Amino acid sequence: CTRLGGRCVVVLTHMNTGSAVIQPAAAVGSIARHFGAVFLLDACQTVGQLPVDVQAIGCDFACGTGRKWLRGPRGSGFLYARRGATDAA
Repeated sequence: CTRLGGRCVVVLTHMNTGSAVIQPAAAVGSIARHFGAVFLLDACQTVGQLPVDVQAIGCDFACGTGRKWLRGPRGSGFLYARRGATDAA
């Protein structure tokens, strides 16, 4: 994990580009919460192909691109932040 302001940050790529292996994001989210870590989900390959329920996954942050599977314009994307995720620990 990477440290951010004294807290551990766990970053997970939800689905691998080359192999299409889907990682167990909800399980990782549960472990991250248990240890008080911040959890960032990279959903660039998943959003638009599969349902991504950020509440069920338990991520603090999720990012994705609008260009790939959402058919948005080049350079578009999003960053989701769970309410309270940016509050001081």
